[in-house]
Amino acid sequence: MVLRLDKFGRSGAALLVGLVLGWTAGCASDDSLVLPPGGLLDEAIHGWNPAEEAPPPTRKEAAAQKAADRAARKEAARAAAQAKKNAAAEAKRAAAAEQAATPKDPPAEIAPSDEKAQAPGTDGPSGSAAEHVLQIGDEIDIQVYREPELSGAFKINPAGEIRHSLAGAIPLAGKTVAEAEAVFTRILAKDYLVNPRVIFKLLSTQSSQIVLMGEVKKPGVYPLPFGETMTLLQAIASAGGFTELASPDRVRIVRRRPDGGQTTLRVRVSNLLKSRDGQNDVPLQPNDVIMVDQVFF
Repeated sequence: MVLRLDKFGRSGAALLVGLVLGWTAGCASDDSLVLPPGGLLDEAIHGWNPAEEAPPPTRKEAAAQKAADRAARKEAARAAAQAKKNAAAEAKRAAAAEQAATPKDPPAEIAPSDEKAQAPGTDGPSGSAAEHVLQIGDEIDIQVYREPELSGAFKINPAGEIRHSLAGAIPLAGKTVAEAEAVFTRILAKDYLVNPRVIFKLLSTQSSQIVLMGEVKKPGVYPLPFGETMTLLQAIASAGGFTELASPDRVRIVRRRPDGGQTTLRVRVSNLLKSRDGQNDVPLQPNDVIMVDQVFF
């Protein structure tokens, strides 16, 4: 609003100036209230004293406060991590206690201690019996665990077979006891039983012997004890060695095959004597016939 003093004249202007001065003097009296910084005045802040306001923190105090806040946050995080770790450990202990309290399933099949002979799979053919080569006339005991009707004594017939009530004819001649056991087990597992446990035991065998003929000092029939091994050089030594007419490089071993036929092995004894520790010596089998030929002049 713009006041035009030319309309009021001198007296009007003087009156206006007086009013303004009076108003200003009244506002500056001691009874007037000082407004707070916000410019508002009410009963709640009546009597506010600017001198009592807290001064702003110094830089050092602000840094100390930040460090205290940071330490507090770290402590809170550490406490939370420890609580989580304790909870995991407690859960693990509870799971272990629950597992220990749960009864375990018993084994599917446990052989009683007094049925050791009927627990094939725990004891198999071993030692010399396992290495014995079965032949016609040998008698073997077959035990099928918990199958007494499939167990019993069997004799290898002239065809080199045994006759089993379930598996039928099984050729075993020419196999070691361990090999025969493996063959019989595979037959049962393939067609008849689930995970059969079988043990073979040699009950009796034909009179094991070897025959030495020709140019040895003591030709004849020599026993071959069951379960023991004998080599060609040992057999010749048992017969007193070669005669003066012997041809050591013309030694033959006639061996019976499981099918009833024969095979002949030709051996140069001089090569056996040159071998280190007798590594090339020939192991003999029951009923081998050793023939030492005469030297040619």
